[in-house]
Amino acid sequence: MKRFFLLVFLFFTFLGNFFIQTRAQSVWDGTADATWYNESQSYFEISTAEQLAGIAQLTQQGTTFNGKTIVLTSDIWLNADQDSTHNWIPIGGDDNSSTEGASIGNGFRGTFNGGGHSIYNMYCEKNNYFHAGLFGAIQNPSSIDSVVLINPVVKSKGMMGALVGFSKAGGNVAISNPLVINARIYGTGGNNIGGIIGATYPCAQSYSGITYITNCGVTGYISGNYIGGIAGIAHYDNNFENITFTGSVETPESAEEVGGIAGVWHNEKGH
Repeated sequence: MKRFFLLVFLFFTFLGNFFIQTRAQSVWDGTADATWYNESQSYFEISTAEQLAGIAQLTQQGTTFNGKTIVLTSDIWLNADQDSTHNWIPIGGDDNSSTEGASIGNGFRGTFNGGGHSIYNMYCEKNNYFHAGLFGAIQNPSSIDSVVLINPVVKSKGMMGALVGFSKAGGNVAISNPLVINARIYGTGGNNIGGIIGATYPCAQSYSGITYITNCGVTGYISGNYIGGIAGIAHYDNNFENITFTGSVETPESAEEVGGIAGVWHNEKGH
């Protein structure tokens, strides 16, 4: 029954947002504004695409937002439509990583609450690199809540999802109430590709920590290797609850690791 209501909600959310996009709206100018951030504060509200990009800029500079809460207070247009006018740099992770290594780059460690607001037309293209999505990497003790992505396009080698590229080792992370609508996610040669998150386990590291994903829905198209409607690869003791994927996944004929929820489930430590 919960899944039925989630599908209904996704349908009407998509219709509503289709008409909302006809309104005049300030579109991201491609710059980053980090002037709102003060290390001595623990709570922030942001309302513009430039401020959102400021989070990515700060994580690339070493800020993890540990103990900080960021609340989105308005809808965001990263592009006017599904074009590539402005290419999104993910929050956390390594912007120039040519390997999948989950030890690379800073992970976002704060709390991000989308407030149910929508982020429209994210275009994140990193064809020669890994770690792509709204967030490139998250790690303990991070949480992401109530974010809606409309028409996201993600192109990367792997470790990629519309919302999160991967979760790093060393503790628990939580993703709750996300919606991803009309996604187009294209793997360009690597692995670990999902509608929400690419990989929920730390490659080549200890298998400690659980990724919690609850009350989420994804619609769209996903292609590549090790792909799933929600996660490309899921760690053995992840906690997925009330999740729905409605769309299509496409993988090369030689690949077997594909699924509506997860491409691969790692059921044993050390696998």
